[in-house]
Amino acid sequence: MVMSRAPNAGQKPEFQAVVGIPQDIRDQIPLIYLGSHRLLRDQLPGARYSLLRQLFEDVNADFNDPSRTVEVTAADATKTKMPRKDRFGQLMADALARPQDRRLQGTRKVDQGQRLAPASGLY
Repeated sequence: MVMSRAPNAGQKPEFQAVVGIPQDIRDQIPLIYLGSHRLLRDQLPGARYSLLRQLFEDVNADFNDPSRTVEVTAADATKTKMPRKDRFGQLMADALARPQDRRLQGTRKVDQGQRLAPASGLY
């Protein structure tokens, strides 16, 4: 509730509900408020209207673009280029194949498109 009109002498102030924030005020305050009364499943990038989905759409498109490549040096010092998504998949598979943290010992190797099952007792 905000005061809708400056009170005159002898009158009670009048209040009204704020329905929206005017554009000129929104432009002056570069802030996004995320309330605490939200469900995680509604906020994940897979949810249709989630803020995370909107923020990550460009990142995801760039990540999945096969023309975006990285240079990889092989063991024999030859250099090749490969899509960054493929390289990321290689590095993640490598990291999961050689867990250095004992909490990761129970994680299983996953193929592309599968979800990673957490190790028992990790959470």
